Amino acid sequence: MPRILALLLLLTATSGCEIVEAPAAGASTPFSGGDSAPTEALLPEVCAPVQALSCGDVAASDTSDWNSGATQVMDHYADVVGRFDGPEVVYSFTASTDGEVELGLVDPTPMEVDHDIFVLEEVCAPDHTLTSGFNTVSFDARQGETYFLVVDGYDGDAGAFEIEVRCPEAPSAPTPPPIDEPDCEGFHSDESESAPVQTTGGTLPSSVTNHTWTQPASSTSWVDFDGTTGQNADHEGIDWIHADETIPVVDVRAAAGGAVAYVRTGCPESARFGHNDEARECGSGWGNHVIIDHGEGLFTRYGHLAPDDVVVVVGQEVATGERIAGMGNTGRSEQRHLHFELGTTSEAFDPCAPTRSFDLVFPPGALF
Repeated sequence: MPRILALLLLLTATSGCEIVEAPAAGASTPFSGGDSAPTEALLPEVCAPVQALSCGDVAASDTSDWNSGATQVMDHYADVVGRFDGPEVVYSFTASTDGEVELGLVDPTPMEVDHDIFVLEEVCAPDHTLTSGFNTVSFDARQGETYFLVVDGYDGDAGAFEIEVRCPEAPSAPTPPPIDEPDCEGFHSDESESAPVQTTGGTLPSSVTNHTWTQPASSTSWVDFDGTTGQNADHEGIDWIHADETIPVVDVRAAAGGAVAYVRTGCPESARFGHNDEARECGSGWGNHVIIDHGEGLFTRYGHLAPDDVVVVVGQEVATGERIAGMGNTGRSEQRHLHFELGTTSEAFDPCAPTRSFDLVFPPGALF
């Protein structure tokens, strides 16, 4: 008996190892991963998905590594010509919506390792092949259906790969109409501005008869409206002056019911009584003030209000005689008083911007 054969038999008898023929030169050894190649008994005999994939997932595996979930149970696919006796890796995919799904190998190298991609439906079996491709494949998925995604080596090839699941963007929900930001509740600033002098109107608008009017503040004296129809008014409203220093707060009330159209705050006063030295052109000289819309283009303005004592906001409904502020000495003012105007305008007030003039102002004395 040759020496080498005798030595092999001796080693076999003493170690209990099985003699395995060495593969022929150039033969494929697909299951190279792990501690040892799997025996036939260890290889799965059925389609065995190794991972459930979702839209956007990228999975990496190796058809040559049985520890990565590679199997060798599929060697053909329905209506596909070719030899697919290389090992495969199988994934499952359940569609979350109807639409086209694309599978793609990431940076494939078919000249090194030739993998193909297959999509099976209903049953993880070759006879249920839905479609196939080389580096990419697409199919129309149905919501709720489970598919089996197979990466299989062609003609015995095996090796590492990455596969990506790409889905169309879900149809976007109709864009809701933009939500309008709520209008400013008032314009707060200590800056100075300049609004045009207002033009004197003729007879009172007929709409004044639709309201009950009340004098908007008590006073110790008053200065009347002064103007000529069609010309700039010399004094655009009535001043109700309250010089009694023993009364710290004098209420300013709505002369008639309506909705607050404009509120200006932020104008300072140097003193409650006497010449105001601070920001005299704040609020275009009206200082802190409120404008009330009485409908049909008719408005009233309440000027020189006290700092931190304006109690209404834009959009608020007020009744005749309802308190809106405290009398002050802000803006172009010489002492504590309320400057009251009655006017008309066809243009809405911007509650988030500096104030503006009325188109026309009228002598309001006849209302009280």
